[in-house]
Amino acid sequence: MGTKKRKENYQQARCLTLLLIELTEDYQMRKHKKRYCLRGNA
Repeated sequence: MGTKKRKENYQQARCLTLLLIELTEDYQMRKHKKRYCLRGNA
């Protein structure tokens, strides 16, 4: 029982980490895109 709980926590942590990475990359991409937006390229 204890190992199953640990595995769930591990998967949850991995999910959050991936989500955090995605958000960070998305934020960085948007920052880059803002420069191009001025030229009219969304």
